[in-house]
Amino acid sequence: MGAPASPSFANLIMEEIFCYVVETLKFYIPLIKFFVDDTLLLVPYDKIQYILDVFNSYHQKIQFTIEVEKDNSLPFLDLLIIRENSSIITDWYTKAISTNRCINFYSSHSMQQKTNIMENLIKRALKLSNKKFHRKNLDKVENILKQNNYPTYLVKRIINKHTSNRSHIVNVPSNSSISSYFRFPYLPGLSHRINKIFKELNVKCAFYNLFTTKRFFTNLKFKTPYNLESGVVYKIPCANCNKCYIGQTKQYLRDRMKQHKYDSENIANFNKTALTLHQMTTGHKFNFEDVKILDREEVGYRRNISEMIHIKRNYTVNHREDVQHLSMIYNNILRK
Repeated sequence: MGAPASPSFANLIMEEIFCYVVETLKFYIPLIKFFVDDTLLLVPYDKIQYILDVFNSYHQKIQFTIEVEKDNSLPFLDLLIIRENSSIITDWYTKAISTNRCINFYSSHSMQQKTNIMENLIKRALKLSNKKFHRKNLDKVENILKQNNYPTYLVKRIINKHTSNRSHIVNVPSNSSISSYFRFPYLPGLSHRINKIFKELNVKCAFYNLFTTKRFFTNLKFKTPYNLESGVVYKIPCANCNKCYIGQTKQYLRDRMKQHKYDSENIANFNKTALTLHQMTTGHKFNFEDVKILDREEVGYRRNISEMIHIKRNYTVNHREDVQHLSMIYNNILRK
């Protein structure tokens, strides 16, 4: 299920298998529910093994396992389906191996995200279960949040908010005055102030964490060869002085270097780039073998901004017009 399209393909296959099974069976199935490869069926007790054999007969490489009702209950996804007298009720279900891990209260995330985690857990505990299980499930939510260092007073406040006069709670429509959303990195102590400023402009901020678990794990994929990287901002040092040339390209870095070498050897390209101009007016040579990648960015306009920033931060041969679209308000920051 690694690829984004995997669930869609799985649903197509499951629909095809169900069509095959329904046509093959000689009796009616009153209840069929499935989510990707998890399936819930209501069938006669003496037909259980027969149905499993029909499913497994579709293809030798697609084989199913089965779980039957035990003690009048059966888990399905996040539900525990319970047979009670002549009716069916549900309870919130978590596997015995569940670690109960969620975003820790002391992690570098916005308070809004942590509040949403608490509220969503409470909603799940209440909406997926019969009223008779609410108290038990709320205690379970409280224990999960405590394990992840959420303060008891805060947890109880959110629980009380959702349980007091719950029958009178209505869905409040979202604020239609919010005209647009912007994505910002979350910086403790600063992000909520930025959010307040943007709210006055009818703009909502969506914050993301800069420090992810990805940095703790080794990348097992083969690294792209340096000269085959594309969508990069690069720096070519001059071999005869302390200046450099900053450029950006969506091509392979190897191909862009070939173009620079060709231009620098052709007198007709005298004023094609700042690199050729510097080389032909001074007689200096650029060290194309020592090219360095300064930034990686696939989006063109972002790559242009990155190029302008690096031109400002380095002692370059680039033309003045190469940075004319970069606001002067950044000058003091870039000089630091």
